[in-house]
Parts: sequence; C-alpha cells; structure tokens
Amino acid sequence: MEITCCCIVLCILGSSALGILGNPTNITEGINVQEITIEPKVYAYEGDRAELIYNVTVRSDLPPDRLYEKAVWFSADRQNYCEISQGETKCRGDQFANRTEISDTWFPVSEGERTRHGRIVFRLGNVTLSDTGRYEGEIKTFDNINNVNTMLVVKVGTTTWWNGFGAGIGTLLGSGLAIAFIVILSVKLAVRRKSSQQNLQDNQVQHAHITPVPSEVEVCEGENVAFTFNVTIPANLALDRLYERTVWSPDRENHCVILRNNSKCYGALDFILRAGITESWSPAGEHTRLGKLTLQLNNVSMGDTGYYEGELKAGFIVTNAKTMLIVKEASACQTEPEEGDTATIQTKTGLGFGPGFGVGFVVCLVLVIIGGIIAKFFVLKFRKKDEKSQDVPV
Repeated sequence: MEITCCCIVLCILGSSALGILGNPTNITEGINVQEITIEPKVYAYEGDRAELIYNVTVRSDLPPDRLYEKAVWFSADRQNYCEISQGETKCRGDQFANRTEISDTWFPVSEGERTRHGRIVFRLGNVTLSDTGRYEGEIKTFDNINNVNTMLVVKVGTTTWWNGFGAGIGTLLGSGLAIAFIVILSVKLAVRRKSSQQNLQDNQVQHAHITPVPSEVEVCEGENVAFTFNVTIPANLALDRLYERTVWSPDRENHCVILRNNSKCYGALDFILRAGITESWSPAGEHTRLGKLTLQLNNVSMGDTGYYEGELKAGFIVTNAKTMLIVKEASACQTEPEEGDTATIQTKTGLGFGPGFGVGFVVCLVLVIIGGIIAKFFVLKFRKKDEKSQDVPV
C-alpha cells in the first residue's frame, strides 16, 4: 500500500514538472518596456504644416486591442486634441478644426525580440503664431499610461523660397550691389542737374521704427527676463508726439505702456506685480534719434511663453515688432542642451555657403560692370550737352 501511494505521488510531481516545461513563462511578462519619446523642440514657419513625430516602444507580445488609445494634446488648454482609439481616428477642438490629422505606423517584430517599435505622426496645417506651445503625446494600455511633451515654436515668415540658399545668396548679393551702384550714380546725376539736396530731404521717410533685440529669448522657469526694443524716430519728432509706447503679452490683454512720460501696466494682477516698462533716449542726431524700450518680467512661468509685441504710435503712424519668449521647465535647465536641438535649428535655417556662391558672385561682377558702363554713358552724354550749351553765342 505504501509503495502504491509513493508511485502516485511521483506521477503527480512528474506531470506538474512536464506541464511547467511545456508552458514556459513569457520572457516579457512583468517587464515594463512601454515608452514614448520625441525631440524636445520642433520649429515651423507661419503658414507651413508642422509635423510632430512621436516614437513609441511597447512589449512585442502586447495585443493590438490592449493599446487602446494614442493621443496628442495641446497642453495650453487640453481642449484641442487628436486620438486613435480602437482603430478610429478623431480630432476635437476649434483650434484643430479642419487642419489636423493623426496616424500611427508599427514596424515588424523579429523573432526573439522583446519589444515592438512604431511611431505616431501628428500634422497641423497652416500654422499660426497662436499654435506656439507644448504638445503632449500619450499612449494608454489597460494597465499603464505614458506621455511626453514637446515644444512647437512657430516663427514669423516662410522658408518655401529658401531652398538653394547657398546659390541664391550670391545672386542676391550681386544684384543688390549692382542696383545700389546704379541708384547711387543716378542720384548723384540728379543732384548735379538740379543743384539742390532739398528734394532728397523732403522725400525722407519720417516714420518711427522699432526692432527687437534679440528676436528670440530663452529662459528657465522662475528666472527674470527683459525684452529690449531698439527705437528710431526722426530727429525733429518731439517725444510728446510719441503718443504711446506699449509692449503687449501674447494674450493681448496684459500689457505695459508709457504715455506722456508716465508708465503703467494693465491686465491680470499677477502680471502687473511682475512686470515693468522703462525707456531711454540718446541725444538727437542730424536726422534721427535712437532709444530703447524695455519690458522687465520677473519670475516667469510656462504660461508666459509666446510672442511679445512692441508698439509705437506717433500721430497717425503705428509701427510694431515681435520677439519670442521660450520658457523651459526647471528640470530641463539642469542639463546641457542636446546636439539634436542645434541640428534642428541649422536644418530649419538652411544657412551655409555651397558651390553656388561662386556662381552668384560672378553674376554680381557682371552686373556691376554693366552698371558702370551705363553710368559712364550718361555722364558723357550730360557732359557733351553742357559743352554745347557753353558754345552758343550770347
């Protein structure tokens, strides 16, 4: 009897062992390999289409129905978003209406790999300055959520004509020099014939000008920042005719203004307590007078990101210029900037002199020579005309 019981026990243990060996535990079970990544900053130009590419990694044995939602949110309001859920794509929010799309792509998994890779592509067409901000990519499973933020910076202007800049800059430089050479000679001839410079002075543009220095400012959360605008006005324009000098925040509600030598800030109490505006002027020159308009903003936060606009009003003339404020998270300021960020800027600007610069410079020389010949022709023509007028008897 005892021998029979022992045999039964051994059979049960052997069967259990064989069952374990026949059904090994999945090597990815219990391993958290789900993540989503993207470049920390993406640039786009006003009117272009911005493309945000989120790289996704999940477990290779994760069924498609377990990854039940992929989404991209506009972090500023969390009201505008696009998502892919259960194979269906939808976008919500007035800001995203009729100009957004989202798609995902998954790459094949090789035998023995424990992860599966893919990407989520979010496209925003006809971008405007108000689209500047943080965009959050998010993936969800039934037991996990992962997300990551990127900064979309929309710049003024467009680069659609900027392709081939290396060859084009030489041609533009040459054309500019040739045109300037011809214009200068033409002006000198006109002045000589009329024997007066009064017309030139009367035709001078009497508008005020304002330019930001620099055009983009990047600070860390919690720091102080100063926006400086260089101001140029005609020398004969009295300061009391500069009706208003204003710097507007991105929401166009918070602003600081100088009016008749009195400065004040308006808007939310938090902005008024942190902001201040000053100006300084150099002595008037022969034709112009230079000054500086400065907005000081203390203890900046992520919500301060955006374009700040300096504005001058002189009579019925209004002139303005914008500068971009980028606020980085405090944690991001503790590390050195990545090389990828610099590469992105260089790619967007497309700066660099290629072989085409030599061709452009040759065009420059040809245009200068042609301009000189034309100018010489007119000089000789007017000189002969003057000699004939002197030979006429009185």
